[in-house]
Amino acid sequence: MKFGSRQSPINIITDNVKKIPTHKRKIKIFENNPPSVSFNLINNGNIRADVTNEESLELSGGPLSDVYKLDQFHFHWGRCDDVGSEHLVDSKSYSAEMHYVFYNKKYEKFADALGQIKGVTVLGVFIKSGNENAEFNKLIPHLDMKLKDKRTVDIDINHLLPKCHENYWTYEGSLTTSPYTENVKWILLTDEISLSPKQIEGFRNVSSILDERIIENHREVQPLENRIVYVNKD
Repeated sequence: MKFGSRQSPINIITDNVKKIPTHKRKIKIFENNPPSVSFNLINNGNIRADVTNEESLELSGGPLSDVYKLDQFHFHWGRCDDVGSEHLVDSKSYSAEMHYVFYNKKYEKFADALGQIKGVTVLGVFIKSGNENAEFNKLIPHLDMKLKDKRTVDIDINHLLPKCHENYWTYEGSLTTSPYTENVKWILLTDEISLSPKQIEGFRNVSSILDERIIENHREVQPLENRIVYVNKD
C-alpha cells in the first residue's frame, strides 16, 4: 500500500547529503530541563513513555523555526543486534532506534498538530550494542508490561542522549507507524548511544496485542523520491 511520497524511514547515503547553512545549525535539546523527569509508561503494542502533564521538555533551533514540546518517546528494534534501527546509514543498520516525538508548541496537544505543516518533529537516536547504560536500567523492569498496563518512572533523560548532539541529519518525512502521517520534520543525531546486549534483549520481551513477544518492530526503508537530506556536521 502506498501512503505518500515523503515516507519514513529512509536509507541515508552520506555522499549525497547537503550541508545546512551555518546560521541554521545549532539545535537546542531539552535545555534547562530538571535532572529527573516523570514519564507515564504504557504498553500499546510497544513500550511508550508519555510526558506527564507537569513536564515541559522542548526542542528548538537547528532546522526548526518554532519551539516543539515532547509528547512521548519509544523504541524500535530487531530480532538480533545486527538489525533493528528504522533508518539506515549507508545501508547499515544499528541495533535499535529511539524516537522522541514532539509537537509544535502553538498547538494544545499532539493530535491537533498531527498533519499540520510544521506540526510535528521527531528526534531520532541510534542505539548500538556495546556498554551498559545505567539510566536505561530504570526501564528494564517495565519492558514485560502486559498490554494496556500503565506505570510511572522517573528518568534523567539527558542520559538517553549522546554526549554530543550537535551533529545531525534532517529531512521531511512521516510517522513510521500507522497512520504514517507526513509533514513530519526528522532530525537524526549522527552520534549514537549504547546499550548492552542484555539491555537490548529486553525489548524482545515486550508483549504485543496478541500477548506474544515482539521480536522486531521496525519498518522497512522507504524511497527517498525527490527529497533532500541535509547534514550539520563539522
